[in-house]
Amino acid sequence: MSLKLTDCVKQIFNRLSFSQFVINLPLMSNTPRHIKSVDEVIDVLGGTGRAADFFRTNGPAVSMMKKRERIPAAYHLRVYLHLVDQGYEIDTESLFGYSVGMLGNDPSQAIEMHAA
Repeated sequence: MSLKLTDCVKQIFNRLSFSQFVINLPLMSNTPRHIKSVDEVIDVLGGTGRAADFFRTNGPAVSMMKKRERIPAAYHLRVYLHLVDQGYEIDTESLFGYSVGMLGNDPSQAIEMHAA
């Protein structure tokens, strides 16, 4: 029995929760590969609503991040690891206020530093 592509997509979508689907969306093609601002992060995540799902918060909180041009420190590691995993280069100095050199080249060092 062969399935049409649309049937396959429907089956996959039905098996994923909405948050899994949002986080695994393909990257937006018009977004620069080098991320240096909160607006670019939110664009990559798919806009305010999908960014709210990613941050596990609400739309107004994401809008406040955009307005203040700052992502709270509690989200830095999650954003960094997600975007690097998706193939983006992140200007951590502009985005977070510290350079990636402070974290070293090993992502596990970033995890340990963030946990401390």
